[in-house]
Amino acid sequence: MSSVGREFNDAPRGKAFTRAEVQEFENWPIEREPTRFEREEETCLPGPSVQILLFVSLSGLLCIPAASEDLHSTPSVEFAVIFEGGAPASSSSSVREALFNPLALAREQVEIPARALVLDRTGEKSSERASRAVELSPGLPLVHFSLAQELYEEGKFTSAFHSGLRGLNVLPHHLEARLWWLGSVGTLVSLVMILSGLISILAIGLTFFRSAAHDLADLVSLRMPSFARAALLSACLLVPFSMGEGFLGLSLAFFAIGVLYGGARHRRMLIFASTCLVIGIFPAMEWSGRALTAIDADLIASSSLATVRGRETPDQLSTLEEAARENDDALAMRSLALHAVRRGDEESARAYLKDLLVKQSEDYMALVILGNLAFNSGRDEESIAFYRRARAQSDLFEANFNLAQAYARTFKIREFESAMARTQRLDSERASDLARLANPNHVLHPPFGMDLIRKRMWSSADGSPWVLFASSFVAPGWMGEQVWHALGAFLMVFLFASMAKGRYRHSGCCERCGSTICSRCDGSIWSSEVCESCHFLFSRPQAADPILRRQRIQALWLRDRRMGYLAAFLSALIPGYAGLHAKRPDLMGVSLFCFLGSVVFFIFRGGLVPEPLATGEVSRAIFIAVSIGLFFFYVILSGRGFLAARRR
Repeated sequence: MSSVGREFNDAPRGKAFTRAEVQEFENWPIEREPTRFEREEETCLPGPSVQILLFVSLSGLLCIPAASEDLHSTPSVEFAVIFEGGAPASSSSSVREALFNPLALAREQVEIPARALVLDRTGEKSSERASRAVELSPGLPLVHFSLAQELYEEGKFTSAFHSGLRGLNVLPHHLEARLWWLGSVGTLVSLVMILSGLISILAIGLTFFRSAAHDLADLVSLRMPSFARAALLSACLLVPFSMGEGFLGLSLAFFAIGVLYGGARHRRMLIFASTCLVIGIFPAMEWSGRALTAIDADLIASSSLATVRGRETPDQLSTLEEAARENDDALAMRSLALHAVRRGDEESARAYLKDLLVKQSEDYMALVILGNLAFNSGRDEESIAFYRRARAQSDLFEANFNLAQAYARTFKIREFESAMARTQRLDSERASDLARLANPNHVLHPPFGMDLIRKRMWSSADGSPWVLFASSFVAPGWMGEQVWHALGAFLMVFLFASMAKGRYRHSGCCERCGSTICSRCDGSIWSSEVCESCHFLFSRPQAADPILRRQRIQALWLRDRRMGYLAAFLSALIPGYAGLHAKRPDLMGVSLFCFLGSVVFFIFRGGLVPEPLATGEVSRAIFIAVSIGLFFFYVILSGRGFLAARRR
């Protein structure tokens, strides 16, 4: 061994090396003794001349040299790097394997080294560290977004854009990021649906409050003053609220007024708003709550995820061992096999994998790993059998490439060509990259199936506490117990109000002077929108006194001008008022949704729960961008509503 290698091996354990020493260590050539597997391979492989003849005949498919080095074995040196600048350091064995063994099992799913590289912005060039982090964990969105930020700061806008797109592409496939985004966005959207639906129903009901109060009071006395009419209707509207139904019961009463007095557009908007309100309280909130709580919902799944990520604790390993021993839990067996392979404990890995095959006879990951262990031990025929079983189960890249390597080492040329052709059809670029490694003992480990963990977490998660939390504020009574109670209540009110709509004469309001129009109070009614005085003034001008008519028109013009200024002020001050004033409740509802969404996404721009370092500060930027976009749409919709009101 060289003096440099001896100095490296003689380094004291637990020493915190400086950055300069780390960079120097990276360039040191480490000489070591051959491992047991390398010695066995030297005795079982044919001579160099035969190897040269074979590999020349296979040129163009895979470049494999005669000399080999077992990259699965690692030096006996335990080297813990403590990153400067507050970045996390890990003493986990699986993390050291990921740092120093590029062929470690599920290496790309160990994210601690990649996070440490992108979080530490001191020392070498940040873009180089981000690029190295992308190579370590290409499935982590954080590293792609960090690289895009660094490239943007360097002026490489095209490369930054492509790196950002790659981050968005891998984001749905990252378990923690996927659950966090689904939970955070789903909860915020549910909140916006609840608020916008509730306010839309109340706003439409308030539009016809005056007419409803006049008609209700006529059942008691035709001479009841206006304030008493308003008080009577208010008391009736507060009955559901006083019975414990909360704001949902109050919205049900205003929903009935809107159906009774509104037009077709109002009824359609009421149906849409009530549906959004009920869905926001129950299904949407339950679904998003499950996503937010899924990570810690199942102890076995969370321990398995920690093992895959390389941050497992002794307690989590004990939990997995207990589940595998007592319950024959397949996920626990897979996780423990993964941990054993990373530690180099082949006997434990084989035991867990064989137990897993007893429970799941065609498990792809177990078959490929057992084939790799047999391949590294020189049992080529056994490895071929495992690879063929794995390929029959799932025709994926790892099984075909490893099978080609095993065929090459046993000089089965036709089978090798067939396996390599299938490998290139699956992923030609990756096959070319592996060919450039020029290592005949290079076999690939399969990735750990994250879908198994995701399904286990999702099935164990419970979003009912989030539904109870939302319903305790909006619907604490009978309507908030189940979604069918709320939907049934709105449906029954809609049917009864629709049937009663044409059963009696409604009062109205004159659009010119604002006075009440009622057939029970007046002897004759020309229209439900224009009172008798205004109709006489504009339809028969020759019968009116010219001076009085001119004074009346001037007063109406001043009122119209004053109401126009007031409407413009309220349109700018109250979200959704412009569409409501223009008798466009659809514009009112959508603009209200956009405004509330803009406010909610800006207030909770960091998410409802801490972000799991899967996307970093990009998540905050995305939330702010969504908030700005929704506010932009709100301004456009409010402008359309204001122009529609002016054209009336």
